[in-house]
Amino acid sequence: MINKMNNKIALQFFPQEKLFWLYHFAAYGLFTLFQSVNFYLREMFFGYNMLATAIMVPIFTFTVLLFRWVYKTRRWHELAMGKQMGLVLLSAFIMSIIVVLLLSITTLPFYWHDLFNEKIGKMAGFSSPMQGFLQFFVSNVIAQAFICGLWGYMYIGVSYSRRARQAELDVLRLENSLKEAQLISLSNQLNPHFLFNSLNNIRFLIHENPDQADDMVTAFSEILRYSLTQGKQEKVKLAQELEIVQRYIEIVSVQLEHRLDFQLTKPNGHGVDEYVLPPMTLQLLVENAIKHGVDNIRQASTLNVDISLVENQIFIQVVNPVLPHTNNIESTGTGLANIRQRLKLLYADNAELMTQLQDNQFTARLTLPAEK
Repeated sequence: MINKMNNKIALQFFPQEKLFWLYHFAAYGLFTLFQSVNFYLREMFFGYNMLATAIMVPIFTFTVLLFRWVYKTRRWHELAMGKQMGLVLLSAFIMSIIVVLLLSITTLPFYWHDLFNEKIGKMAGFSSPMQGFLQFFVSNVIAQAFICGLWGYMYIGVSYSRRARQAELDVLRLENSLKEAQLISLSNQLNPHFLFNSLNNIRFLIHENPDQADDMVTAFSEILRYSLTQGKQEKVKLAQELEIVQRYIEIVSVQLEHRLDFQLTKPNGHGVDEYVLPPMTLQLLVENAIKHGVDNIRQASTLNVDISLVENQIFIQVVNPVLPHTNNIESTGTGLANIRQRLKLLYADNAELMTQLQDNQFTARLTLPAEK
């Protein structure tokens, strides 16, 4: 069985992008430089503040990475921007309290006497060591909340910009994929072998059965029109796709005659025909089944298309026979790869195309969200 296309990358707590770390430490380095100059000029607790600044690096980094992890896993980016900004503000205060608590636990025991002795306390205006500690704690929480909030707002701003660029890129990729599917479909219908046989059959039927010849011309024109027009849409109704598949079967049945037995199974009711799928998806699967399967077999062959609806998913299965000793039917064309690409762009990881080659039977199983 061919492994399903799955480009999903597991979220890692520590980002792998070098650019992230470059920006993070560059910004923190500038902040540290500003703090150092400020403490040196004021000549207040320079040793303690430099130690605290050094210890802050891993504490602050861990805290903002925790925010990033929550932001992504909770999918806050899907919320309205106003809610995102509110959550960033709340997170900033929570992070600042955590940072200052950890900082106090790791540093104050070594500097308590120096920071809050009576002489220095009076100089700083503290009536007691506890007042000094509370003032130290509150002022640092406010300062860290500002820093964490600034980091958070910059992060969601950069994330929004990157998602916007990715969305534009996905739209371009989807348009290119639709054009590619359109070209593949037209190539299948206009390749010399198919075109020659179709025209030859029409010429023959003009004399033997004019009505059937007229139907073949109509079916052929509908297929070409569908390939040219529907390829501009992201999704079409299943009824439209099935109709064009039936037209295609009508044409190839004249050529294959008794060698093709086409079987379509779908549930009655449930409005299944109203559900949508990417255009030319089922059509390409059927064309692939005939071109690389049924057309190569001399005896009668059955091509099965089975459509089922289970809860909020649609399953479309196309099964066709292949010649014995066939190793990999996927390597013979680009139609299946094109379908997978469009599924990824339209549905992310919520749709898939899986294939299986077993006992001289090739199965293509398409799974889609049930959308109308």
